Amino acid sequence: MKTNDNNLGICPVCGKGQIIEGTNKYNCIRVAGIENKSITVADICTFSFFKSYFDHELTSAEVRKLIETGKTDEITDLKRKDGTKFSAKLELDKENKVIKPVFPEKSIEYLNEKCPCCGGKVRITSKYFICENAIGEEKTCSFLIQKIIAKKELTKNIVEILIKKRKTDFIGGFKNSKDEDFETRLVLEISTEERKANITFNSIVSMCPKCKKGIIIAGTKAYGCNNYKNEEIKCDFTIWKKINGRTINPSEVWKLCENGQTEILDGFKTKDGKKYSGKLVLVDDFKAKVI
Repeated sequence: MKTNDNNLGICPVCGKGQIIEGTNKYNCIRVAGIENKSITVADICTFSFFKSYFDHELTSAEVRKLIETGKTDEITDLKRKDGTKFSAKLELDKENKVIKPVFPEKSIEYLNEKCPCCGGKVRITSKYFICENAIGEEKTCSFLIQKIIAKKELTKNIVEILIKKRKTDFIGGFKNSKDEDFETRLVLEISTEERKANITFNSIVSMCPKCKKGIIIAGTKAYGCNNYKNEEIKCDFTIWKKINGRTINPSEVWKLCENGQTEILDGFKTKDGKKYSGKLVLVDDFKAKVI
């Protein structure tokens, strides 16, 4: 690329002119009819392309490859406006006479479980778990699960369990509208007619051992009976999520409510920070106590 008269190949757009190197661009120099001085606009090829794309200066080999085949090999040091690097091939769009990046195809990842609506493969994308039959113009299914629910990203394993069992165990890391953490089960409801999925939360832990009528719900800071607002019952049964420095999980609350006590649990702390083990038991006033 030392001289301007260095012909690099036949123009890929008009197929007649030569591509030569200019100051900032490579240009087609086709001017048909110049010998008889009867030049018209239709006779002139105005195709050109820049020497540099995405902060990468094209090499002689890349220019020749682009002219001969319509695209370069993959270039790994292209840069976006924010300075981040990316890889792509540069390809000639003959219709629009522009050079554009073509990104390498990513391998498609699927869930191990089939679509519960139609039996198709469930594809994993950046935003969804979606049935392959729900993609494109001729859709035959509408199964789709958002990857992020209540500010928590669902893993492949969680969604596979959800499809297989229609519900998960308690999962933490969700956030409510006040940005408070909460844990819940996910429940998958399927509409077979519409071939759609609906995800709901289920925070029920067990039946209330005190009033015997309510259910224990996992809240943001405690597990409590849903009859606390019932004017006739006004059940105040509560188990704090943190007792003596240890987080109490839903399965432990279930055992406490069902059996009146848990097995021996590790991780409790005294006021001076010493760790100890003990059982959670319900005493006579239905308060949880470590013994």
